[in-house]
Amino acid sequence: MRNSKKRKGWLYSLCIWLVMGVYPVMSSQRVLADDTQKNVGFTVSTELPENQLDPSKTYFYLSVRPNQEQDVYVIVQSIRKEPVTVQLRINNTVTNSQGELENGQENPVLDTSLKVPLTDIVTIPEEFQTVTVENFESKRVPIHVKVPEEPFDGIKLGAIRYSVALTEEEKKGISNTYGYTTSFILTEDNEYYNTGGDLVLKQVEAKIDHGSKVVAATFQNPNPKVLDSLSIATELTRKGEKDVLKRKKVDNMRMAPNSRFDFITPWGVDELPSGHYTLHIRARAKGYEWKWDESFEVPESVAKKINRDAAYKLVLPRYTDYIGGLLMILTIVMMIYLLNQQKTPKHSGNSRRRRS
Repeated sequence: MRNSKKRKGWLYSLCIWLVMGVYPVMSSQRVLADDTQKNVGFTVSTELPENQLDPSKTYFYLSVRPNQEQDVYVIVQSIRKEPVTVQLRINNTVTNSQGELENGQENPVLDTSLKVPLTDIVTIPEEFQTVTVENFESKRVPIHVKVPEEPFDGIKLGAIRYSVALTEEEKKGISNTYGYTTSFILTEDNEYYNTGGDLVLKQVEAKIDHGSKVVAATFQNPNPKVLDSLSIATELTRKGEKDVLKRKKVDNMRMAPNSRFDFITPWGVDELPSGHYTLHIRARAKGYEWKWDESFEVPESVAKKINRDAAYKLVLPRYTDYIGGLLMILTIVMMIYLLNQQKTPKHSGNSRRRRS
């Protein structure tokens, strides 16, 4: 009796193992970041001028007028004895592919609606673009502001980026750069910078994004204000049909003034068929709502190119079909055997004899 239970337990375990072999679950490894931030060797602070609109902020939020010129100052301070060389540059704020405000790109592609970017107005004198500090000293760095003659609406948005200068050897390899960012906002009308944005759908197309097959909807914020608390939901169907093929929803996004980004609806690893599709889009942000049902075509030549060039495809060796089939047959046979064993009546040696 005990041996029978052990045998059944072993068979149950084998069945579970076979099922897991037929239906493997790939678990992604989590990469845990070190909780301790690397010591960059310096800190930064700002000297806020009199035309700072909000003194409670530590970044620059300046009220300016046409033709105005002024210098504002940042302090770069050493926090160790060893020297550290810091590079300073002005970057424009754009919207990245995750729907976030991005200040780290040195030469981003700017939207056509941005006629005069912040980098045309705010500059760092050449002799202060690289600063070396050591032994807990601090250096005062001027940031020059020259407002154009023609007035502008809304805001100009960007940031001062401070990073540890890399050696020539580090530039050749893959190296992380550490540093800080100080936001920089200019306004002439002194109105709120995060109300008044707009959302315009520029195009919808199938393409490859970072090696994946996707449907990309290109959105533009043509206004000089931040578009805050943006939510976008998409459903992809064949044109004229109701069955949803793919869907995507993201909340709490932000768009920089006069910027654009691609909202991605992933297709997955399956083949992308050619044909006519419709992307149903619903978006909202702080009292505003938008709705589009945008039809587009994926020509056969485009579908072939996307399916061929995508890095992530569902490609299995032929032998996996045979192995999977064999494992499935073994699983079914063992399941049937176990069920039959449970249904077989058991006779006790102490049963009563039948009277004659």
